[in-house]
Formats: sequence, C-alpha cells, structure tokens
Amino acid sequence: MKKNFIPILVILLVIIMMAAFFILNPDASQEVLVELGLAEPPLDAYPASGLIEGEASTVSTLSGGKVIALYVSEGDLVQEGDRILAFDTELIESEIKVKEAELAALEAQKAMLEAIPAEVDTNILDRTIDLAKLSLETAEGALEDYEETPSEAFDEISKALLQSQIDSARADLEKAEAQRDSLLNAVSDEEIAQVDAGIQAKEFEIAQLLDALLKHTVMAPMDGVVTELTVDVGENSLPVMPLFKITSMSKLELTVYIPEADLNWVEVGQEITFEIDGQPGTFFPGVVTSIADEAEFTPRNVQTPEERTV
Repeated sequence: MKKNFIPILVILLVIIMMAAFFILNPDASQEVLVELGLAEPPLDAYPASGLIEGEASTVSTLSGGKVIALYVSEGDLVQEGDRILAFDTELIESEIKVKEAELAALEAQKAMLEAIPAEVDTNILDRTIDLAKLSLETAEGALEDYEETPSEAFDEISKALLQSQIDSARADLEKAEAQRDSLLNAVSDEEIAQVDAGIQAKEFEIAQLLDALLKHTVMAPMDGVVTELTVDVGENSLPVMPLFKITSMSKLELTVYIPEADLNWVEVGQEITFEIDGQPGTFFPGVVTSIADEAEFTPRNVQTPEERTV
C-alpha cells in the first residue's frame, strides 16, 4: 500500500509544479496549447472586427433655406473652412430690398414728425407715400416672379414668406397715408419714439438678413471626415435642422471584439498597429487602453462572416 502511495504523490507534485509554471508563464502555457493543437499559433496580423469612433460635430444653421449645391460626399476628407454646401440667396436678397424700402419709409416718416407741422413740405409727404408704395410693389413683384417659375422651384414656405412681406408693406402704406392725413396735428414725443423703435427693428432685421446672406455657404468647422449628409440638392432645410456631421480623425477609439481563447495575446499598455478594410496597406499606431471585464456579444454589424449565423 505504501509503495503505491509514493508514485501518486510524485504525480500530484508534478501536476502542481506544472500548474504553477503555466500560471506564472502564460506565454509558455500558450505555446504548449499550440503544440497540443488546442490553440492557434500567434499571427503577424490578427484579423478582427470592430468599431472606430471619433469626436463628431453635427452642423446646422439658424436660417435654413433651399440647398442649391453640395461640394462633398459622405466619406470625403475635409479641412476646417472647406465648403460643404450652399443655400439659395435669391429669396434673402429680395427680402433685404423690401426691408430697406420699409426702413427708408420709416426714416422719412420720422423726418416729417420732427418737422414743424406748419412748415412741412408737401414733397416730404409724397415721398413717404411713394416709398411705401415701392415697398409694396417690390414684394408683389417678387411673388409674381416666383409664381412664373417652374413649380418645383417654388414651394409653400417661399410663397408664405413673400405673402407676409406683401402684408407688411401694405400695412406700412396704409400707415403712411394715415400719417399724412393727421400730420398737421400736433406731434408728441411718444409718436417719434415709436417710429424710432420701428427704425431700430428694421435695422436689426436687415443686419440679420445680411448675416444670413454671408452664411449662405456653409463651411467645415474642423478637420475630419464627412460621416453623414442629411440634405440633398433641391431640398429645403429648416432652421437648426442638422445638415451634416464631421468626425475628427485626430484621436480615434477602436473597439475590437476578440474571442476569449485569444485574449492571452493582448494586454493593457500593449502597442499595436492596425489597418482597416477601407485603406488596405495603410497602418495606424495604437495602444491597448482597456480589456473588458466581462464577455460581450459581438454586434451583428461588426461580426466576421464566420461568426454570423442565420
């Protein structure tokens, strides 16, 4: 009995020593598993699936409008300041003309109010009415021009905006005519203050339109790749509606899904190089920053063909 116990003890000691050796030397244990055919040998290039993510910026504008040109496509590399798209400016230019005519009418109205009623020249009264009529005619002419264009180039938003301009110009004309009728009455400081407020409002509106005119071409806010375009030529973009997305390539995060059996070949802090399907032959440097504590299911959209099942 004692003779049989000794060989068993020796075998147990050998097993314990081998287990301790493999625990302390994972590379050696992997080599043994490779020799036994229980694991794949290390590869110079390891094929894997994953996701590359970077800092992204979604761009919109406060004005919106009809897109008349796209200068890029999804996937294009761009630099800060490159042209991305352009809006139609015809409607903005027409609105600026209307607002300028309305401003001139208000300024002429203020000049009349500040004049001594008994000394007011009839020409000033006529000039106020003429400017108000010009504003109305300009707005009505713009609407007629749009109605004569093909239907696909004229939408309900444009029509409603022009009709609003016409209503505003007609109200200004009626106001100017009423002012002429009551001009010989005493003018109060409150009335002049109201006209001043109207002038300031018109100047602010014109400044906004001029700013929108300058911004009719939308530029890239940073270097990167155009990863998404949400508009196309001919479409109308509403204010603050997302137009496109640019992803910076300066700092990327690569998430790779690796089978548990191959985790011995990866460790935190390990320097790697990798290439992607879209740019074969181009290698990018990287560092392993973390390894998940728990296994995850590989998303279907990044699985390898061998891992996908119907």
